[in-house]
Amino acid sequence: MPITSEAFQFSASSSQVTLSRSYDDVRKFRINKLTYTTGSADNFCLLVSVSGWNSRRFNLSNKSVMYTYYQNTPRTTASGVDYEAPVDHWDVIVPHDEKKSLYVFNVQLTINGETTTDITSLNTVNIEFEFEYM
Repeated sequence: MPITSEAFQFSASSSQVTLSRSYDDVRKFRINKLTYTTGSADNFCLLVSVSGWNSRRFNLSNKSVMYTYYQNTPRTTASGVDYEAPVDHWDVIVPHDEKKSLYVFNVQLTINGETTTDITSLNTVNIEFEFEYM
């Protein structure tokens, strides 16, 4: 099964992504690489929510947030986050009896499960999505 990846730069908490082409029967999906510089102090995580690929739940005292990937962040301002996935790790694996297509999808980036103003055109999040398809 082929594996491919596409990278994007995000300058807002909410964005729509369009891949270079449509991929049918996607079996595995992950955040392969992620870079970010923290915009404010006392935060502990950056959640990446990809529509159709949210398989995990982050529980806050007043709500739950579904997400695809959880990144620990330093609790200081202007600290770098530089993540690369282990070769054998996938964030989501689709059951064999399901078929998922991947072409246009929404990405929501939250800090501590809340929408943030820390992600801007001057302070972007860079993500490489990688997936395996049939």
